[in-house]
Amino acid sequence: MSRTIFCTFLQREAEGQDFQLYPGELGKTHL
Repeated sequence: MSRTIFCTFLQREAEGQDFQLYPGELGKTHL
């Protein structure tokens, strides 16, 4: 199930990822 997040890159609401793209703390902010 996906979740809606505010994307700071696109400056709009977008669908969040179900997994981390990067390990550690950086990955937590890039979901």
